[in-house]
Amino acid sequence: HAPAQRSTFLTVLCILSFIGGLWTLWSGYRNAFTDAPQKGLAEARERMEKAHAEMDDEALPVVEDLMGSALVMAENAAAHARELGYGELLMAALSLFGVWNMWNLRRRGFWIYLVASVGALALPAVILGGGGPMASIGLLFTGLISLVFIVLYALNLKEMR
Repeated sequence: HAPAQRSTFLTVLCILSFIGGLWTLWSGYRNAFTDAPQKGLAEARERMEKAHAEMDDEALPVVEDLMGSALVMAENAAAHARELGYGELLMAALSLFGVWNMWNLRRRGFWIYLVASVGALALPAVILGGGGPMASIGLLFTGLISLVFIVLYALNLKEMR
C-alpha cells in the first residue's frame, strides 16, 4: 500500500500558513525585543496630526472618531508591546507546529492550528481590552482570514490520518 500523498491544495495552504507563521514570529520578536512599537507609535502620531491638519473643517466626525480610535489603539498596543510580542511568538510557534503536522498529513495538526488561531484572536482582546472601532475592524478582518483557513483545512481533514 502506497504512502498517502498530500494534495496540491493542502500543500498551497500549508505554504501560505508557513509564510504567515514566520511573519508572525518576526512581528512577535519585534514587539517583544525591540523598540519598533514605540517608533511606530511616534510615526502614527505624526501621520495623524498631518492628516488632521489637511482635513476640511467639514470633515465627517466619523473620520475624526476613527482616527482617534486608531491612535488610542496604537498607544495601547505600544504600551503592551512586550506582552503582545510574547503571545505572538507563542501562538505563531503553536500554529507552525500545527501546520507542520498537517504538512505531514497528521490530523492532530488541524486541532493544534485551530487552538493557535483562536488564541491569536483572543490574545489582543485579553491584553488590550475592547480597543474601540479600529480594534474591532482589525479583529474582524483577522478573524475572517483565520476562519477561511480553518474551513479550508477542515475540508482537507479526509487526507490526514
